[in-house]
Amino acid sequence: MAKLNVTTTGALKTVIIAVVLVPIVGAVFTESTCACADKEKAYISMMRSDLRVLVTAQEAYLADHKTYAEELDSLQYVPAENMTMEITGADSTSGAAHVTHQLTSWGCTMAWGVGSSGEPECMNPHEGAVTRLLEGIGRQPRW
Repeated sequence: MAKLNVTTTGALKTVIIAVVLVPIVGAVFTESTCACADKEKAYISMMRSDLRVLVTAQEAYLADHKTYAEELDSLQYVPAENMTMEITGADSTSGAAHVTHQLTSWGCTMAWGVGSSGEPECMNPHEGAVTRLLEGIGRQPRW
């Protein structure tokens, strides 16, 4: 009967771990990472949607008052759950608002009225800071 020495048994355990457990852990990690990315996209979509609804409410307010509302309360508008929205400026010709979601670091801003694109712009402040840092030293981000 052949005897296995300690180093052969240890090597065999290492191979079993590498072949069996590492792919399983990798699959679980990849699945959880993908779920997070999908959630981030959903939060961004929710923020964009809320800003578009706000603009619709602002247009209705403009028709009645000849100016855009400076406060959300004036519109009787309540952002979706977990969102914080602020009108950052409004007058008789244009306005802007910023929204954040508690479950993501992303935030979205949208301007409306004269001279605006009419589309929400969203940014992750952490990626934005890194991008500005890299551009400042003449390099481009790789993402």
